[in-house]
This record gives sequence, structure tokens and C-alpha cells, in this order.
Amino acid sequence: PVIFTFAHEFNVSGQYPWAIGGSDHCTHAQWIKAWDTVQADINNNGAGQYASWMWAPNVYIGGSTTQFAPWWPGAPHVNMVGIDGYPQTQYGLDTFQELFGQSFTDMKALTSLPIFISETDLAPETGSGGTQTVTAFVKAALADGATGLLQFQDGTPALTSKQWSELDAALNI
Repeated sequence: PVIFTFAHEFNVSGQYPWAIGGSDHCTHAQWIKAWDTVQADINNNGAGQYASWMWAPNVYIGGSTTQFAPWWPGAPHVNMVGIDGYPQTQYGLDTFQELFGQSFTDMKALTSLPIFISETDLAPETGSGGTQTVTAFVKAALADGATGLLQFQDGTPALTSKQWSELDAALNI
């Protein structure tokens, strides 16, 4: 199986050309039409039997982010949902509830599909002034209905071996 996402983080102003306020000046309706077109092309070329489609907005925290519901392509076009978000200690967004809590509530009101944390970096959570350990973050996410978590490892900073062990243990891997 393969999980496809298309034009993620569309609700962050100017983040990408396809995002709200981006250089393509894409509207909600244009974005949804593009999602449908890409999905149909892939599904109609035989890959659909292996494909799951994950819709992945950015966590809604105000500022440059906007509510993600207007981009919803509809349940028949989405197999799972993800929410991208990175802890930001400097803004008081370093616990699961502070960063993802409202977005999980909003997503559960929109759909009953599985919710993943589709992109995050928990490395700053422990040992760098964060207030929640990796274990506590993951346990809070699972308690709020998260189905999984993707640790984005770009190396700035990287998870320590202790943090990887905490993550594995918290996810029961």
C-alpha cells in the first residue's frame, strides 16, 4: 500500500504556491478540483488499487494559518487525514494539547476518518526547554484519537537515541 498526499499545508498563508496567499493565488475550489484531478489520474492509471489518500492540512493555530475545513474534498475522496504541526516552545505551543488539541477537535467534527500526525518534529520536546516529554506527547495524542505519528527527521536537531526509544515505547513498537 502507498499513502498519497497532495498539496499539503494548503492552509498556511504563502507557505507554498498552492496555499492560501501563495503565488498561484489558489482558491479553495481550485485546490479541491486539483486534488480530484490528481487523484483521478492516479486511480485511473491502475495505482488506485494500492493507493490511500491522506488529506494533510497544517495545525490551525491562528497567525498565518487559517481554518482547514474549506479545503475538505469530501469523504469519498479521502481515506485518512493527517495534521502537520511542529512544537514551538517560543509561542507556548509545546504540548500536544496546545499545538494539536483544537485541530483534532475540528477534524473530528469534519470526519470520522483516522487522524494521523502526518508531520512533526519532537526533538525539541525534551532537553531543549520543552515542557512535555516525547512519551507524554505521544500518549496525549493517542488518548485524543491519533492513529499514528510521522517524525520528520531533518537533523535540526535530530531525535536522540533516548528520544527514539521513548517514541518507540510510547507507540508500542
